[in-house]
Amino acid sequence: PFYERDYVCLNDVVSALIYIGESEHRKIYNVASGENIRNQDLFSLFEQVLGAKIYSTQNLQPAPSPVINVERMMDDFSWRAT
Repeated sequence: PFYERDYVCLNDVVSALIYIGESEHRKIYNVASGENIRNQDLFSLFEQVLGAKIYSTQNLQPAPSPVINVERMMDDFSWRAT
């Protein structure tokens, strides 16, 4: 439950790939939300929305995950994950 990752909606990924594919820019982009979300927060959301309780099988306390920098997507395309 303590792991955190940058989760992004598939619709946002497709939108970003269209921007990148149709552009003249030839750079590498990070397609992400730019925010980390703890698995426990996702478990709570699923429980609220679906009424299904999720239990973690591991209670390890990992090192924090780095936040993905999405500034290039914002600067070049004014794109941000929703």
